[in-house]
Parts: sequence; structure tokens; C-alpha cells
Amino acid sequence: FQSEPGYSAPNVNTILYRLISHADDMAKRGSVGRRIATTIALDLARTSREQTLSRSIGLQIDGRLSTWAAELSESRKRGAQGDWARGLGALLSDREALDIAINDENLLPKVPPGSPIG
Repeated sequence: FQSEPGYSAPNVNTILYRLISHADDMAKRGSVGRRIATTIALDLARTSREQTLSRSIGLQIDGRLSTWAAELSESRKRGAQGDWARGLGALLSDREALDIAINDENLLPKVPPGSPIG
């Protein structure tokens, strides 16, 4: 994809790789990091279902989330990190539970439209 001559935009797979890698890195930092990683995962799932999004991009997001879910579900880590990974993997793998989670306004912060004031 070329936005203008000489300038290129990253493709969807590159963006997904970066977001999920960032989420994995954040999750290793403790409970706040796992909250951030969960928010990234749920927001990606919500984005994939947006009516105005290209269906092919939605399918790419769903596919990458499915791969990530499998990776998380296979985690052999112990304690909170392992429990979180397997739990998020299970949630991302369960379409019905995921639909409920992404529609729960208490789980995802609402970002107001426009630039911040100040």
C-alpha cells in the first residue's frame, strides 16, 4: 500500500504483530501490564467486528487473534502470568464469551472523540 509517492504505510500484519508483541511484553510486567494486554486483545476483537472495517482486514485480525489465543492457551507458566495467559487464550477462543466481553462497557474504556483538551 502506498499512501503517497515515497511514503508507505505498514500493512495490517505488521501492525498486528507490533500490537500483540507489545501486549505480551506488557503482560510480563505484572498485573497492570496484564490489564493493558487484555485491553489490547479485547479492543482488537472489537475492531475486527466494526461494520465499517474492510471484511478482509477483520478476517486478518480474527486470524491473528486465533493464533495468539492458541499460543496463550499453551502457556506453561505458573502463577498469575500463566493463569492470565491461559484465561485470555480461552476467552479469545470462545466466540460467544468474547462477544459478551467486548460488549461489556465496564471492560473497555471509552475514548472520547477528538483530541484531548489542554
